[in-house]
Amino acid sequence: IHWTFGFILLLVAYIAMNDQLSAKGVLWLFITIASLFTCVVLHEYGHALTARRFGIKTMDILLTPIGGIARLSGMPKKPMQEFLIAIAGPLVNVAIVIVTLVYLYFTIDANSEELLEDLIIIDSFPELMLYLFFLNIILFGFNLIPAFPMDGGRILRSLLSLKMDRLKATQI
Repeated sequence: IHWTFGFILLLVAYIAMNDQLSAKGVLWLFITIASLFTCVVLHEYGHALTARRFGIKTMDILLTPIGGIARLSGMPKKPMQEFLIAIAGPLVNVAIVIVTLVYLYFTIDANSEELLEDLIIIDSFPELMLYLFFLNIILFGFNLIPAFPMDGGRILRSLLSLKMDRLKATQI
């Protein structure tokens, strides 16, 4: 955990004080943020475990206030290995979307429209699952932006590397 991660705690304290949250509200805010960063860690584990399949070790996974970074010990040798390592993280987000969608499908009835009324206040498990559903869709899309060193940039570079050398693919 990067030292700047402490700013998240300051943000939580600020939100709690500014919104005059009850103890229950503060608890749900912490659960929500912990759930968000659990999704980020799982995303990074997707990269790390896929890299391991190709003999590439992960030195560590660094959590920062803006996301996570799986620091690999080296580059994959083949473009398709880089593609699979890069796409593994976003696919974890897709898996989380599917799991939350299945949960929501079986637990929310036609009278639960109040869940969609206010996604800012989370004070129940179904609301948390709905939040994580949308959040993981956003994380999936954001990570696929084709800008290096984002996952989308690495995916694009790996696909370009199938037809050209890695340096030129990186420059593109």
